Amino acid sequence: MKSERSDAEYILIGKIAEKRKELLKLKDDLKALEDLRKNTVVQEPVVVATQEMIESYTDLQKDLASPAEELVMHKKTMKKPISYEMKLELIEDDYGHASNITRGNLFTADGNKKTIVPSWTNGRKYDPCKGKMMRIRNELRKGPMTIRQMSSYTGYALDTIKDCVKEMDKQGFFKNT
Repeated sequence: MKSERSDAEYILIGKIAEKRKELLKLKDDLKALEDLRKNTVVQEPVVVATQEMIESYTDLQKDLASPAEELVMHKKTMKKPISYEMKLELIEDDYGHASNITRGNLFTADGNKKTIVPSWTNGRKYDPCKGKMMRIRNELRKGPMTIRQMSSYTGYALDTIKDCVKEMDKQGFFKNT
């Protein structure tokens, strides 16, 4: 299965690479200056430049999260899996929300910083205005239901419903997840 990245994702990847390259350059400069300070007598203008470089290096370090902090942030953003028995409730204006997703006008889902996924738009696999997703939304409009109940009403397999519910949850269709 081929995954396509959006322009925004490539731009972000490029920015990350530039920052990492800049950080590595600053680390090398700091090491060179520390070696220079150990081996020779430092003149006054070089000390000023060193202090500026150290300050910029420490500022960059403050901006970057440590690996332990990244792990904690990742765990906080991970959602618990949706149970087969959990009653799912749709948001108030699911029609407007679905049409925004289909047209690509919604750039963040559920308040997260994720960009919208191309397969959510224009009649693709997880377009909320077409096919299975639309039928699941129609059933949920009748009232809160579990995945098992939706499976019996729609005739879709449990795994199919679960996949659609996961995508709908990413898209921000549920009040209680």
